[in-house]
Amino acid sequence: MIADLVERTPALRPIAMSTSDACHAGDTNGLYPHDSYRLRCSWGETRYFAVRAELLDALRQVDAAARQAGLLPVSGEALDGVEFYFATNGLTEDGLPQPTPTLAYVAVGYGRLSVRWSGVSDARPNDTPVEPRWPMVLQDDHPVDLDALWNGPLRGQQYLVTITTGMTYHEVPWAS
Repeated sequence: MIADLVERTPALRPIAMSTSDACHAGDTNGLYPHDSYRLRCSWGETRYFAVRAELLDALRQVDAAARQAGLLPVSGEALDGVEFYFATNGLTEDGLPQPTPTLAYVAVGYGRLSVRWSGVSDARPNDTPVEPRWPMVLQDDHPVDLDALWNGPLRGQQYLVTITTGMTYHEVPWAS
């Protein structure tokens, strides 16, 4: 799904990919209603891109490609919110920073697709692999070293764009 989107977005240059595969056991805590699943396995993928154009133009290309691919924008996380953010230079009327918006889409049968961006000086998320523990049954992460990206293929770039998708591929419900 991401590959099709990227083919239609020439303003993005692929530079890396991370994946995560996790299975969680459902919780049966007696104080609260239990999870709807006994076991749920999910897979996620994040692709990292350098930007070959102005960031807003690149995000407009991503939005157009997503709509051409039949993805449905999530209310409140659409292009108009991103354009408003850029029109106000990311500041509220009081001059305070706005939260950075995202683009989000629903791909029927595949799950959700999110588009985010960050700059050179933005905080780096912690991509340290997690040690499996209950209720985590399986955790297989293949993270990306973001500092290595900024010091390598992103050197001289202002922004990193990430496109993330994920889906549940196996679920076992509780016996009725």
